[in-house]
Amino acid sequence: MIKEGQVIGYLDQFGTHFPVRADVAGEVLKLLANDGDAIGYGDPLVAVLPSFHGIK
Repeated sequence: MIKEGQVIGYLDQFGTHFPVRADVAGEVLKLLANDGDAIGYGDPLVAVLPSFHGIK
């Protein structure tokens, strides 16, 4: 389970590391990018099943 705003990884751009934060809380279903992959702005990196408070 991940929390909204939790750092879930880092992007490396020319030796500078930028944190990647989860925009929703939930269960990680699948990683959509691998270490070393070239990614672009807006590319999905992680598939998350969102969790909703009060729903069981």
